[in-house]
Amino acid sequence: MNLVRFLFLAALASLITPQEAKAIFIPVPVIVDVIPWVPMPGEDVVLSITDGLSSVFPPAPPGRVGDVMLTRQGNQFVVAAILIVDGAAPSSTIHFPVDLGPLSAGQYVVSYSSTATTGETHQASLSFTVAANGYATAIEYFAPSLGHYFITSDGNEIAVLDNGVIPGWVRTGESFRVIPAAMQPSSAASVCRFYGLPQAGLDSHFFTALNTECKAVQQKWPTIWILETTDAFAVPFEGMSGDACVPGSIPVYRLFNNRPDANHRYTISKAVRGQMLAQGWILEGAGLTQDDVKVMCAPQ
Repeated sequence: MNLVRFLFLAALASLITPQEAKAIFIPVPVIVDVIPWVPMPGEDVVLSITDGLSSVFPPAPPGRVGDVMLTRQGNQFVVAAILIVDGAAPSSTIHFPVDLGPLSAGQYVVSYSSTATTGETHQASLSFTVAANGYATAIEYFAPSLGHYFITSDGNEIAVLDNGVIPGWVRTGESFRVIPAAMQPSSAASVCRFYGLPQAGLDSHFFTALNTECKAVQQKWPTIWILETTDAFAVPFEGMSGDACVPGSIPVYRLFNNRPDANHRYTISKAVRGQMLAQGWILEGAGLTQDDVKVMCAPQ
């Protein structure tokens, strides 16, 4: 659990009397995800479902998943689950998979609903695409004359940089997987891409998967950092900022050069992260400890 969220709940509980507590509920977000995030035709597709009971204080009684019914009509799936509260499990948060089996290319929709034996009900939905291309790769480049790094998963940009149409950029050999925007499941997070204008002393790009940060950059520096796209690519959703990456994904670290010509480097390598920190770059993001700090997660 995120530390800030834990402290908030602890403080809230300390202020509530047992009589008041019966009326206090904070909804638990229901998350329906798909693994892999970009399935390929014929590949086994599994839903990863996180559900639970929403009482905060006193703690929700432990529960477990009971019956799960899966039905399909064309490219639409319906999943209905029964959550049983009987003290048989140690947590009120319940994780369980639902195997959809191998699927052919196309777009799919999942409607999920659950009913607990306490009477609580939840609903969620998911849309995803099965496509032959699978994941894309964000390739990292370096411009020695600028001392700047740049990543892109766009095939046209990769060809332009590799062929020297825009001179001065070379591959570093570093890369990480991303979800193509055109095949983004509804559970994933879109990544904004900004361009810092040369006339502002920048000539650099900035990426963020946080919607709040994307909006903040637009509001604070609208004439310096230009929003190029809100969906440069997509990455797995990680919950609240600072939470661990979901299974099947790994942290992406963002480092800032701390210079007027602001530049950021994005990497999944702890070794690269350490090298940049040793050179005076600043690690950005959120995490419970210094080693946990990241800005997004990438498919493994």
